[in-house]
Amino acid sequence: LSLLENKLYADYSAYLMNGTDEIISVRLPDNTSEPENAGATRHMGLEYGISYMPIPDLLFRAGATDAKHTYVDYVSGGVNYDGKDMETAPRFFANAEITYKPHFIQGGRIGLEWQHIGKYHMDNLNEYTDNGYGVANVRLGYDRNHFGIWLNALNVFDKYYSVLSTVSVSNGMAAYDYRLGDPRAFTVGLSYK
Repeated sequence: LSLLENKLYADYSAYLMNGTDEIISVRLPDNTSEPENAGATRHMGLEYGISYMPIPDLLFRAGATDAKHTYVDYVSGGVNYDGKDMETAPRFFANAEITYKPHFIQGGRIGLEWQHIGKYHMDNLNEYTDNGYGVANVRLGYDRNHFGIWLNALNVFDKYYSVLSTVSVSNGMAAYDYRLGDPRAFTVGLSYK
């Protein structure tokens, strides 16, 4: 979809996938994993994006996904998971960025980016939930002739977060596993074309 004399673009797609004999990784009480047939699964959602350039120097873009990943016919160890959300499958993802390319510094750019992962279940019984996270990045760059240089500040607010959280429960005791995200980091690069 294109509007406002091609200054605004929007796109969207809907999907539905019914899986059969889908192999998943199952966490065991000793915190190891093994593959298992999840029987029937259903994956459905909506993906959408928008980009808007109100003036030639400024671009705003955002994209997101709303999805639901569920078990349809899955029994493991005598436990029926039918209708439960799949473990570590967030229902919402989003990414947004504002990029400024000033006309008075030809080849220069600065971008502010936000990445978000929504809450999700840490286990297949949907008893434990992780709230997800949001991380901000800043990107600077300058291209001239055949050369380019850039500086990225990732996780600019130095947020403490987990990119993936799981839990395994044995004898009523929960053991949590958090894979921590990177702290604030700076990258510098040079390019030649």
